[in-house]
Amino acid sequence: MGILLVILFLGLIVFLCFLLPDKGELAEIRVHNLLIELPEEYHVIDNVIIGNNYYSSQIDHVVVSPYGIFVIETKGYKGWIFGSENAQYWTQNIFGKKYQLYNPILQNQGHVNSLNNLLGIPKDRFVPIVCFNNDASLYISAPNSIVINRRRLKKTLLSYTAIVISSDEKEKIISTITSHMKVGKEAEKVHRFNAKNKVKSSNESIRNGICPRCGGQIIKRQGKYGYFYGCSNYPKCKFTMKVE
Repeated sequence: MGILLVILFLGLIVFLCFLLPDKGELAEIRVHNLLIELPEEYHVIDNVIIGNNYYSSQIDHVVVSPYGIFVIETKGYKGWIFGSENAQYWTQNIFGKKYQLYNPILQNQGHVNSLNNLLGIPKDRFVPIVCFNNDASLYISAPNSIVINRRRLKKTLLSYTAIVISSDEKEKIISTITSHMKVGKEAEKVHRFNAKNKVKSSNESIRNGICPRCGGQIIKRQGKYGYFYGCSNYPKCKFTMKVE
């Protein structure tokens, strides 16, 4: 009987692991539940995958409104998050252990570029936002970007009050996005493959001393807080990376 109970318990754990969403999916669900509380003039589109078999973008949430197109990258991280606007990687410090994550501001810039190429509208109509869990402590130097906890998301969206998109244009934007976005497990599989190849290519460029953003040379520089790696094409290219 004891062995049977252990087997049943382990089976239940495995079942729950497959059934329950991971931290990223859970964070996206919480953001979605918050976004649908917005007034009717805000149209929410989740999990937008656009692109082709070689390059694609997967955008967690796109909110189309008269006040702009809000492009939201959701992060389910906890702990202390350190980073800057132009750094290639940020750092998560949780329980004294440090982990790297790709700069979500840069990630979201790629999303905006993909939408801009699709829609062909002025780039100032887009508002990129990086949204972390409420229990993440953010130590981010990004004066030109919006990086916030989820508790501030709704207020941030509602702070935009100038009308920049007409009703007709709004409907056209929604129609274009929904008709071009890819759905289903196969689309997600292709995107994951593209994303892995992109990271692999970027890391290989860095190992070879080549800037993954512009193809310039990566050189060692000294700044206010010590040494770091930067691009030889600065200030046109603002790639930076910590010296480990």
